[in-house]
Amino acid sequence: MSLPPRSLKPEDRWAELNFKDSMGLAGRVLGLNMAWLPVLEQRRMMAYRIFAAYRDNNASKFLDLDSAEDRHEHREYGDAGTIVDRLVAGLLSTETRLFIEAAENAPGEEPNLPPMPELAEDAGVVERRIYDVKLAAWERAVDAEIERWSDSIEEHERTRKIADWLDEWAELERLWLKLYEMESENAVPQGDGVVVMSWDDEKKRPAVTVYPPEAYMPDLESGDQRRFPTVVSLVSEVPDESGQSRWLDRIQYRLGPIEPARDPDGNVMVDADGRPVPWKGDRWVTNETGASWIVRDAPWGEVQNTTCYKTHLRWEIGAAVDWHQLDPAKATVVVPRQDLRHNFIPVVHTPNTPSTKHHFGRSSLARCAQILDDLGAHDRDMAAASALAATPMFGIENGTLPASAQVKAGAIWQIPAEAKLHPIQLEADIEDLIRYGDHLNDRLATSSGVTSAVQGRKSVESNASGLRVLLEYRPYEQNVNVLRLTRRDSYSLIGKMAQRIQQVNAPEVLPEGSTAPVSVAFGPIIPTDRTAIIEEVTKLIKEHLVSRQTAIEWLLAAGFGYDDAAAEVDRINAEDFDGAKLIGEATNDDALAAKHLGLELTAAPAPPELPPTGLL
Repeated sequence: MSLPPRSLKPEDRWAELNFKDSMGLAGRVLGLNMAWLPVLEQRRMMAYRIFAAYRDNNASKFLDLDSAEDRHEHREYGDAGTIVDRLVAGLLSTETRLFIEAAENAPGEEPNLPPMPELAEDAGVVERRIYDVKLAAWERAVDAEIERWSDSIEEHERTRKIADWLDEWAELERLWLKLYEMESENAVPQGDGVVVMSWDDEKKRPAVTVYPPEAYMPDLESGDQRRFPTVVSLVSEVPDESGQSRWLDRIQYRLGPIEPARDPDGNVMVDADGRPVPWKGDRWVTNETGASWIVRDAPWGEVQNTTCYKTHLRWEIGAAVDWHQLDPAKATVVVPRQDLRHNFIPVVHTPNTPSTKHHFGRSSLARCAQILDDLGAHDRDMAAASALAATPMFGIENGTLPASAQVKAGAIWQIPAEAKLHPIQLEADIEDLIRYGDHLNDRLATSSGVTSAVQGRKSVESNASGLRVLLEYRPYEQNVNVLRLTRRDSYSLIGKMAQRIQQVNAPEVLPEGSTAPVSVAFGPIIPTDRTAIIEEVTKLIKEHLVSRQTAIEWLLAAGFGYDDAAAEVDRINAEDFDGAKLIGEATNDDALAAKHLGLELTAAPAPPELPPTGLL
């Protein structure tokens, strides 16, 4: 079989795997049935399968080996799976949760009113006029503050109810269990994760379903800059009773204009004037040019002129043909087209890495794929070398063994009296192989960002300081923080969609009202000895060996609840009166001392000029 030159393989999102011949033969390796895939999608599917094989200790089938025996002898000891497990454990700590900030920040017991202007008893006409202007402005500010405070109380009560519903829904739907499955099986190892939101009419709540990324087929030419396509399909093969793929299944979500009502036969319903009739709750609107369209009042306060349509079709797999070209008229209708009555596609795609340009993410195993192959080859060599070294090896001087002699435990050989045995030692070669294995593991830790300590290959010294432990884990934390960037948006989107799907289908549970913004709170990436870290940081600050901002950043990385290191330093300085006093004394500059406190020192007014006394 002739292989295409590697230079012909494209430099796309999956170029890290171009060293594998399978990436140049994706159409043939994937099989005849997968010919329904567009050519541009075949490399993506091939990459998914290779990365999944790494995670499942089955990458040997994609190795460019000469024989089946070589593949059988290949060793894989779970290095890729360990990297994935450690990354997911840091990404989704036990403290990760969805929350609504407005529900957790209760308004004050009293409104924050500005001080009332004062009027001196001996005030003149001008002073009274100025006072009246100030008093009117004060009354307006008071009214606005009381109204804001009253609204904040109502908003807090409303969002508190939504937050309670969101917590209960996430618990009943086993949301975090499903997200863990999506991350560990798909997003982190393969580069992309997909969950689909739907309405469960039996349970009367939104449902979350995890889909394999190879089923995800977005139309990237539609939508908002390739980020939110307006047409998304979920395409997969369905086997028959024998396990062979027989059908091609397609669930498609498409955003489009709201259409008029139809009768049971699918015909558009019209009124007495022959005009199409909207569905109940929809209405026609007409602009100044006379153009008309149907709109719908969404329960979250928007007026929408588009909606999401869902169709579910199935074809028998026959001649190889791109699934885009399949004739819907020849399909079996599993579920007829359905208006979901919301203006968003309920498919949440989670790229493993930030991907606003490419849409698809990058696997956490991509940069260390070749090292994983080399480790497997090394482990195979170690197994063979260990078996060889464990077999007694002797050289015989002045004699020979009979042909029937076997080298095995308990064997007795008869040798001539003048013969001498010389043992052959192979341990030195094994030690060299061990050192090479350590070298490969160090490279794996560097390339993957999952340090040896995180992998469990190297334990941190028991007497190590908290700061040293923190620095030991720093590359791993940076890696996980990058992965969390994309999850903030996608996890928040799940909470937003859940609210709106509930409002559309069961408004008695979640009444009409604006959608509460959902945020994600991630827990600490690694468990830390907070007391030890505080002592270490305090000592360094006292000895002037580290700045306050750097110290706050270390505490932030250790899981302390700071929002922004720079802002926290400003708040600390604002209360550091002793430090401001020392600055003023050292520089003889009161303005600099005030700046340390976050204040601006205004110049004192010049003293009034005294009239001449008339004295010479």
